[in-house]
Order: sequence, then structure tokens, then C-alpha cells
Amino acid sequence: MPAESMELIFPLRGIDENWAFGRSPEGTCPDAQNVIPFDSLDSRARGGQRWGTSKYYAVQHNGAAALQRITSTALSIATPSSLTETFTQANGVLDDTKWYPLAYSALKFVISATQPRVASNKITRDETDPPGYDAAISKVASITVPNFELTAKVSITLTGLYSTNYVGFLIRTPTSFPEYTSYMIWAIVQLEWLSDWGTPGDYELDTSITSGTSGSTTIERVMTEGSNDYLDPEWWETERTLKLVVTGRILKLYIEDTLLQSVTVSQFPTQTGIGFVISTMIDYNGSVTLDDFTFTPIVESTRDHTLIAVSGSCLP
Repeated sequence: MPAESMELIFPLRGIDENWAFGRSPEGTCPDAQNVIPFDSLDSRARGGQRWGTSKYYAVQHNGAAALQRITSTALSIATPSSLTETFTQANGVLDDTKWYPLAYSALKFVISATQPRVASNKITRDETDPPGYDAAISKVASITVPNFELTAKVSITLTGLYSTNYVGFLIRTPTSFPEYTSYMIWAIVQLEWLSDWGTPGDYELDTSITSGTSGSTTIERVMTEGSNDYLDPEWWETERTLKLVVTGRILKLYIEDTLLQSVTVSQFPTQTGIGFVISTMIDYNGSVTLDDFTFTPIVESTRDHTLIAVSGSCLP
């Protein structure tokens, strides 16, 4: 197709959102950003860049000295640290040189000398453990960027009626660290073997993202034996990849890249700790395992652009 010339007229009459995109009245446009009708150099009606609306510096640069030159530069930013944990250690309590081992007691997590337990290089809970919650917060990794991913290989096995087992991720503030106080985020998957009027009945998959300030959001799904997917209870007996993607205040929970739940929390502070939580709630109800825990910061750029202002001296 041959090239054609087209005259583009600046929309001096501004934004008009009442029409289809291709039918805007002459001199208007459906959207605009950071522009003004008259340019700032010659005040001609040909469009120009909007002026700033806030101060770059909070106070006047170098007292009353006049600015003589402003230039831009790019500063190198250190790449945030990631974490990979394969739990390679002797069987027993989780290594407390790299983790804060926690158990749930009196409505909060507290430092534990017995849980979580490692067996065969995995975090494990089974019928040998009393019903309850175990957790751990990393001593070697903390959140310093707003976007990151947490992943882990998890498995859940149910062997008894009324079984309730779950596994997931834990994010919390450093206040009274690492014990639970007022702000914590859980992102978990939970399998339940329910009863149908006194006889073995439905299996249920629940996903829950709970924030200390935003409350709890739970999605319940009825499971089907033999479906050979995440709604099949036997599918969970093989290790699967559980992933939590955090983008600012948006949290998305995945299993094997299938989105299970997306929640926007009202508050997400920086400099928080990351870890996991694991639970078996009824005796003789199977097992839960967690392995290959990873924390990966997501950084779009390792450079930070800034302005440099010079004043108060003679420049050649």
C-alpha cells in the first residue's frame, strides 16, 4: 500500500468523550495527557507540553542562589536479593539460622522449638503432628520492592473424613517481628473432605487471601474425583507449583499457572518479611508438604533517573 500524507491538527478544543473514537468532532480528541493548547516557547496555538504541577525539590536549591544549569542523569540501582530454599538439612526442626520457626498459640504466631518440621528435605506435616498451624519467616530475605513473586512446590493428601489441610504463603510487617501483631497477609489453598449428611461426601478446594487490614476473601470450589486437574483431590497428592504474584497492592494466587484468586488489599507496607504457613487440622487426616520455596523481586529497571541542579558558581 503506497504511503499517504496526513495533516494532524492539534485538538485545540480539548477532550470530548461523547463520541466514538473515530467520530470525534473537529478540533477535539477522546483523550489527552500533559498537553496544553499554546506552546510554552512562542505561545503559538500549536500544542505544547504542560508545565509541572509540583516541586522537584522540597526546598529552594542552594538558598537564594540562582540556578545556572540543570541536567539529567541515570543512577545504578542495586538489584534486590532473591531467595531459593530447598530445605536441605537433617530431619527435625527447621534450621533457625535462616528462618524464624513459628507455631500458632494464643491467637498469634510465636517462636517455636519444635515446629515446623523437616523430613526428607521438605517441610512436612502429617498424622504424627498434633492439629495446628506452623509457619516460618525468612531471616535472610525481606521485601524492598513493591513487585515480587513467591513460589513453592506443595502437596496435600486427605485420608479421613472431615480432613482440612492447607498450605500457602505468609507476609507480615516487622513490628514485634516475627510474632503476629496487627498486620499480616495469608495466601493459602485449603483442601477439605466434607460430609454429606453423615456419610462421606464432597471434597472442597478453598483459596483464601487474608489481610490484617482488608479482611478475608475466600473462594470455595466443589471438587470432582477423577477430573485430573486442580479440582481433583488426588491431583494434589503430587507436588504442584503454588505461586503468589504481588504487584503493588494486587495479589494473585496461582496453581500450576492457573489463576485461583486475585485480591487488592487496602494497605501493603514495604520492608516486610516473607515466609510460609502449613496446617493439618484433624488427626489422621493425611499430610501436607512444602519444598523449593523461592522469593523473586520484580524490577523493571536497574537505573533511576534524576535531575542535577547547579547554582552559586561561575560556569564556563
